[in-house]
Amino acid sequence: MQDENNKNKPKLDLSSNRIAEIEDENLVGLSSLTHLHLSNNSIYHLDAAVFESTSQLQELYLARNLLIQVPLALGKLFKLRHLDLSSNQIRFVALYLHRTFNYDLS
Repeated sequence: MQDENNKNKPKLDLSSNRIAEIEDENLVGLSSLTHLHLSNNSIYHLDAAVFESTSQLQELYLARNLLIQVPLALGKLFKLRHLDLSSNQIRFVALYLHRTFNYDLS
């Protein structure tokens, strides 16, 4: 059963699309987006300003990609409550990641 609170929240699922890179302009116009699924791609890099137009983002799924560091772009997502970076090759975690939200780096 779907959670009533999540029913009308704007979501975008781009999982399993062989995406390698997300650039600044790719998310322009998605200012009300709250959930973004980018898992199971080949993402190795996210531009530093990629999430500037998605300030409402609350959940971000980047599991099973090729990331080796937590993207600096995440530091501007002040409403982010859940971050999934599992099954990447993360070697560096920036200090801002220790904010009060749930994240998975396994």
